[in-house]
Amino acid sequence: FSQDYWKKNKLIIQELLGLNPKLIQDEFDFGSYSYVNYPLIREKNKDLKMAEMPQLEGITPLKLDINIEANPNELYQYVIDLSLRLEWNPGLEDFKYDPKLINNTSSSHTCVINGKDVEVKTIFANTTTEELIYIEETFDVPLLDSVITLFRIMEEENGSKIEVEAYLKADNFLGKILSPFIKIPLKKNIQASLMTLKENMEES
Repeated sequence: FSQDYWKKNKLIIQELLGLNPKLIQDEFDFGSYSYVNYPLIREKNKDLKMAEMPQLEGITPLKLDINIEANPNELYQYVIDLSLRLEWNPGLEDFKYDPKLINNTSSSHTCVINGKDVEVKTIFANTTTEELIYIEETFDVPLLDSVITLFRIMEEENGSKIEVEAYLKADNFLGKILSPFIKIPLKKNIQASLMTLKENMEES
């Protein structure tokens, strides 16, 4: 924006963009020129900033963990990379996603399990703390409203530790009663995925 345009429309621009402007004066071939510079913000970063940790109080999760000899950041990138999902999830028959889109909060993909499409949505990601956290919510699960799966990756002396917590959400009576039994096959699937993840990362 030119300086004159900025003076006339300052409040409107600030409200629309929600950014802190920077007034810059440069020398060009045609002389000195003052202008206001706005940094560009990628939509995906905006989404990540706005994402909030889901409320999981009152739900007893299924917990599993494994140590992997791999760099925490590399392990995290492997987990969130949708193009690699089939490589470490042996329980999946197929995996559908849009390769043109970045995996980000509110993005969704489809897992094919036992011949059925299951919608999965990314709902949280945090890489700003010592713990790298990635959370997905799976819908279309029989008897349940959804399953929230949390991946927590921490640095260990010989690499990384990844913890998986699966929260089964059920508002109906039958779902609440049968949740402990649903956790049995779910536990086997997560264990198989973690073992495959460990093998893949330590072989690379």
